[in-house]
Amino acid sequence: MLSKFLSVASLLLASQIYGNAANFGTVVPVRGHLSDIAIDTQRNVVYGANFTANRVEVLSMASQSLLSPINVGLQ
Repeated sequence: MLSKFLSVASLLLASQIYGNAANFGTVVPVRGHLSDIAIDTQRNVVYGANFTANRVEVLSMASQSLLSPINVGLQ
C-alpha cells in the first residue's frame, strides 16, 4: 500500500514540476527526422542531424530559414 502511495505521490510531484514547461522559439519545418541539434552562436546558426536524409540541416537564427544542408555519407 505504501509503495502505491509513493508512486502516486511521485507522479503528482513530477506533474507539478514538469507540467508547467513551455516551448520557446519559432518552429521551422524540416523534412525528415532531426535527432540531435547543436547551436553555433558565433555563426548564428543551428545544426540538426537529419539521419533520414543523410545530411546535416543548417538553420539561420537571424532569418529563421534553412540554409544549404551539409551532405554526409550513408549511416
